[in-house]
Amino acid sequence: MRSTLKDTPGPLVRAWVNLEGKTLTQVALDAGLPPASCRIALRTAHYAGEAAIARFLGKAPEDLWPLRLADRAERKNKARQAAAHREKRSAS
Repeated sequence: MRSTLKDTPGPLVRAWVNLEGKTLTQVALDAGLPPASCRIALRTAHYAGEAAIARFLGKAPEDLWPLRLADRAERKNKARQAAAHREKRSAS
């Protein structure tokens, strides 16, 4: 299933924002974020920037970046498992 997931290319997301009459900087500022937040989100994981872009486009972040967000969820799950294992070991 993971092989079918593809993130939306950054230039396409930028074009969609521009077609709606805004720049990525304007979207970030309107969301109360630093000016570069949405530009950064096109290149790498940036939760707040991703959320601002998705909200502006009327989409869920998972619709734009399914692979990136699946990886993030997988890393969080592994971290939780490791913490639970450490807690269990220290309680013994």
